[in-house]
Amino acid sequence: MLIQLLMNSIIIGSVYGLMSQSFSLLYSTIPFFNMTHGSISAIAGYITYMLLHLMGWHIVPSIAIALIIASFFSFAFDRYIYMPLRQKGASGMVLLVASLGVYTMMEALITLAYNPQFKTLGKIDSSKVYEFFGAYVSSVQLLTIIVNLVVLLGFALLLKKTLFGKLIRAISDSKDLAHIIGIRTDMFIGLVFGLCGFVAALAGVLAGFDTGLEPVMGFSMLFKGIIAAIIGGIGSVYGAFFGALFLGFVENLGVLIFASEWRDTIAFILFIIFLYFKPQGIFVKQTQE
Repeated sequence: MLIQLLMNSIIIGSVYGLMSQSFSLLYSTIPFFNMTHGSISAIAGYITYMLLHLMGWHIVPSIAIALIIASFFSFAFDRYIYMPLRQKGASGMVLLVASLGVYTMMEALITLAYNPQFKTLGKIDSSKVYEFFGAYVSSVQLLTIIVNLVVLLGFALLLKKTLFGKLIRAISDSKDLAHIIGIRTDMFIGLVFGLCGFVAALAGVLAGFDTGLEPVMGFSMLFKGIIAAIIGGIGSVYGAFFGALFLGFVENLGVLIFASEWRDTIAFILFIIFLYFKPQGIFVKQTQE
């Protein structure tokens, strides 16, 4: 039972990890709580559903097109909503309220288009279940774990080994100074929105194959991603990765002791504890650049 508990924690922590890593990179670049980041995961999931089940496309192009469209939505939200507000000197609170409005609109549109009933994307090789030291994991769950690790490695290499990563880190340190020295800050922030939207879309599609789709799924996934990012040290993708695994373990341990209905409550209590006792996060000193 302990091995299965650890495996379940890694599985759910990997879903949270995709959201927390993408949110953390986005927040470190432009520090405000972007609620539309959650809607990107729902957009990707429902576009995949439309292409796969309503239009009869093959699974690979369905997922690929969904990820690209969702990434474009994320980029467009910044280009046509947040960038004009930033240029007018809008505060982080104004950006938060704007993002909440956009999120509410997108959730309403998804509900209108697909109705609020629960939907599933099906299974990826549902006949295959893998065993690791007595713990069982499905194909899509194993794929989620692998994708989470690949995203962590990709972000690490991007930030440390590429010019793009160095420019993003410069913008994170001081957006105004980066602009003064000639960096096209708005363009690079838009690209980060697109990249992080792509990762959030991955989380939504994988969750859709594993647990299903509902219009409100974006808020729940973003909420858990933010908690994981705060636990690990917000602004650090490494901390977000480990924070997500820690959150997944605590949630599953709580479900084992209490009941599954307490999952969100357990996450919220953990959120409050870290905000009160360690708001800088567990891993921030070891992971911040």
